[in-house]
Amino acid sequence: IQTVEGAHFIEGHVERIEEVYRRGLRHLQLLHDNNDIVAPLGDINGGTTLGGLTPIGADAIRECNRLKILVDMAHGSSATLLSALKISRQPIIVSHSSLDSWTNPNSRMASRSIAKDDAKALAGAGGVLGVWTKGTNTPAEFVRNIRMVADAIGIDHVGIGTDNDLLSSRPGTGLNQAWQGMAGGFFPVVVEEFLRQGFTADEIGKVSGGNFARVFGAVVG
Repeated sequence: IQTVEGAHFIEGHVERIEEVYRRGLRHLQLLHDNNDIVAPLGDINGGTTLGGLTPIGADAIRECNRLKILVDMAHGSSATLLSALKISRQPIIVSHSSLDSWTNPNSRMASRSIAKDDAKALAGAGGVLGVWTKGTNTPAEFVRNIRMVADAIGIDHVGIGTDNDLLSSRPGTGLNQAWQGMAGGFFPVVVEEFLRQGFTADEIGKVSGGNFARVFGAVVG
């Protein structure tokens, strides 16, 4: 699936979304670590200066809805996410985050976490929250984090959100090096831990891609 993290290329020209759609884009994450200095789409998490989603950000979501592009609000502030949920006529996702009740408040991940009420609002609109590997030190801790999110918003609204580079060999950045001392491929290691912690086959299927596939299919058609 072709996607972009941070729609800085728009630069105030919403029609550019249709251009990238024609090139194959089907999943657009509006925000990233810094804002577009030409025409910001909304506040990133860790601070609010724009009051949430901007008018051009709202137009970008409407255009994604029209074109049937999945909207991803990862890195968006609470106000930005809640505004997006009000505007979008289709389910949206937050591809990588964690509940703020899990995240160490002193870690660099703290500002990128999501409040439980916001996660519930996302789920209530039919969306999915992808749980970050970052901020966890072991596969067991990662799966416990997923269980906590599932308990909070429902198993049908949780996914795996690695946010890791596919081929990087640096520990903590590559998919198969998500944790120090990890041996074996990411997916087999995580599924083994799901089973160890009592997840059923149906639950594993949902979290491991089924929930995302359901939302993606509903949006893209």
